[in-house]
Amino acid sequence: MRPPGRAVELVAGTSLLGVFVASAGLVLDAGDELLRTGARVPGVVVRVHEATRPPSSVDVRFTVDGVERVRTLLSDDRVPPHRVGDRVTVFHDPADPDRVRTEEVANDPLWSTALLAVPLLLGGLLVVRGCSGLFDRRRATRRRR
Repeated sequence: MRPPGRAVELVAGTSLLGVFVASAGLVLDAGDELLRTGARVPGVVVRVHEATRPPSSVDVRFTVDGVERVRTLLSDDRVPPHRVGDRVTVFHDPADPDRVRTEEVANDPLWSTALLAVPLLLGGLLVVRGCSGLFDRRRATRRRR
């Protein structure tokens, strides 16, 4: 069986990069939706976890329906935008109080980042392979003439 042509790799890579863009948009929209529709409660930062590389995190204490909660929020930054003792507004999903964020920390789950990395890396690789194969084939065809 003959391996797929470079044009097929280019199309597949471009498609995967499209999947990456669409998926990244969905993840960003989910966080923004929580800002628009989530219930707001006051909270306080009780712990900061700085990381040598992203993500870092902050632990935030807040109360929902009389129940005090502490949740860890993941930040895209190496150093979180909050310090211990900072007062923050926590946005939570009324149907799922464990789904939270602040205005500054979107709290995107780690699995979403890992899932987004696959189409980005694989799509990029296939686009590069497809382009290089097509240009090499054209160059080889010109040399033969």
